[in-house]
Amino acid sequence: HGAAGRRAVVMGKESAATAHDTSGGFGSMREAYETVGAAGYYESHGSNYRNPHETVLLEALALGLSALEEKGLIDASSRPLRVLDLACGSGEA
Repeated sequence: HGAAGRRAVVMGKESAATAHDTSGGFGSMREAYETVGAAGYYESHGSNYRNPHETVLLEALALGLSALEEKGLIDASSRPLRVLDLACGSGEA
């Protein structure tokens, strides 16, 4: 947990710094939704939106999958793994 935990905290700060950029110039996604609505936001900014936490999420997923593979619980060498994202969507509110 040590180095990985510290890295996540540092990356979290980087993500917070880029949140303004990813929210289309609004102070936050909440402000953007309150000002122009979710549909209006994604109509204007959807093609440019990137989740500011994407880097941390991808790293966490990679670490978790690597740990499972090291323990022999999954095998990604013979076939691609599939993930069911229960929180998936296009960002609609």
